[in-house]
This record gives sequence, structure tokens and C-alpha cells, in this order.
Amino acid sequence: MNIAVAAEGQTPQSRPADRFARAPWFLLFSGEGTFLEAVNTAAGEHGAAAAAVGLLAGRGVGVVLAPRLGPNAVSALAAANMKAYLSEGATAEDGVRIYLSGKAGSLDLPAENRDRKESSELKGEKDRV
Repeated sequence: MNIAVAAEGQTPQSRPADRFARAPWFLLFSGEGTFLEAVNTAAGEHGAAAAAVGLLAGRGVGVVLAPRLGPNAVSALAAANMKAYLSEGATAEDGVRIYLSGKAGSLDLPAENRDRKESSELKGEKDRV
């Protein structure tokens, strides 16, 4: 399973991109963290998230690292059975190292929203009892 990092440039030392679907480059790393290739994206106006996920799926990507995801990207990644984690660190390779160490935060549901949801669910259960 490969790892893709949304990046501003084409080298492992490139800074992570600010956006996932419209990132100018996706840097692909092996599951062990070895840099494989840089893939230039040609995102159009509409459907950028689905196009990006399709491009990555075709290259054996199972994990993406990005700063945040829009709702279309979340849906497209879920449909492709890909996981998303927060791209942290000054460079793409830093982000991969952090992910491989198990310290990257999941982008599936931010912790503060999950905690708020669990808290309100517990409150609802207490109200029913």
C-alpha cells in the first residue's frame, strides 16, 4: 500500500500543499517511506476530488496525507477505501515519517467533533433513563 502526500513541489523536501484535491503534486511513497514518484495533477474546475482519488487509486495508494479535506474528497476517499491523515511537518517526507510513527492525526472525524458527538450522545442517553 502506497502513501500519497498532497504537495506544493515534486521532491520529498517539498512543503505539504494547503489543499488536497487541487494540490499541484502528489508525492508517492512506499509503505516503508521510500519516495517512489511525483505525480503532477491537472485538476479541472469540477470534480477535482474524484479525479485526484481516481489518479491515486490507480497507483496503489491506500493512505493520503493532507492538511484538510472537503466533503467531496471525504466521500471519494471513503468510496475508494482510502484512509486520510493530517499532513504534519515542514516537508512531505516529514509527514510520511510522522504517519509511519503512528503519530499522525486522522482526518476522518476530527477528535474535537468526535468528543462533542459522544458527549451529546451520552447526554441523550441520560435524558432517556
